Amino acid sequence: MDHVKIRQLKNPKKLKQTLMNISKQSGGSPVGSKWLDRRIKTNVFFMAEQDEPVGFASICPDFKYDRTGTELDIITICQKSQRQGIGRLLLDKTIEFTQRLGKTKIYLFVSQKNIDALGFYEKMGFVEKGILKDRYGPGEHSLIMKKELEI
Repeated sequence: MDHVKIRQLKNPKKLKQTLMNISKQSGGSPVGSKWLDRRIKTNVFFMAEQDEPVGFASICPDFKYDRTGTELDIITICQKSQRQGIGRLLLDKTIEFTQRLGKTKIYLFVSQKNIDALGFYEKMGFVEKGILKDRYGPGEHSLIMKKELEI
């Protein structure tokens, strides 16, 4: 893990295909081109690199339901690089970013069926705050999670 570099992307649009490829290699549902285009306009992206890009995180500086928080849109890691601490490193960068903004909370939405992600976020100090029923389709609910930060 000591050879992993995390950097903030200055122009994520230039790396859109790379971001999509990482998402496709994650083993989960890949992000779509339109979804990514919308996030590139408003979000801040962090890239994890070993010898090549292996993961990324996207965070929205303003959570529309609580102006004291940010919204973590996604953390995704290529399957071959999962369970090596890269998700933690990316999350740490999003926490640092949120704190630099003077904000005290990070929110996220995650499918209640994504057991691995739920376990990771709980281990990282996120707590469940609510549920959005049918967010991903009939019977496909999303949990709202929040992490309180120190400034």
